[in-house]
Amino acid sequence: MDKLRLIKGVVVLLTSLIVLGIAAVIIGLTSKDDKPSSAAAEAANKAGALTPYSATVTFATTSGVAETLIAEGKGSSIDGVVSCGDGICLVIKGGGLPARVVMLNAKGAVVRKIKLVEE
Repeated sequence: MDKLRLIKGVVVLLTSLIVLGIAAVIIGLTSKDDKPSSAAAEAANKAGALTPYSATVTFATTSGVAETLIAEGKGSSIDGVVSCGDGICLVIKGGGLPARVVMLNAKGAVVRKIKLVEE
């Protein structure tokens, strides 16, 4: 009888872990938090990687007009704009830095910055 009680306890424990795991995955996929990318940009700015120059980019999306502030090196310019996913990708050159791609989501927040290097 004790073995049956032990098996029932293990089954209940594993079932609850599966349910909690699925809930964690759903919450992780549905939450859209842009803080890591902006925190990384602030850390780079404090470290002196970026000069105190910024550009405001305004673009229209299906959800309305989005406006964002992009911190880049002084003398940077937008070389190209491409639609990617639900946002846009900006190719930025100059400013004493290698060419880079800045990805903006539909809300206008910077999602990722990618440096382009020659091989």
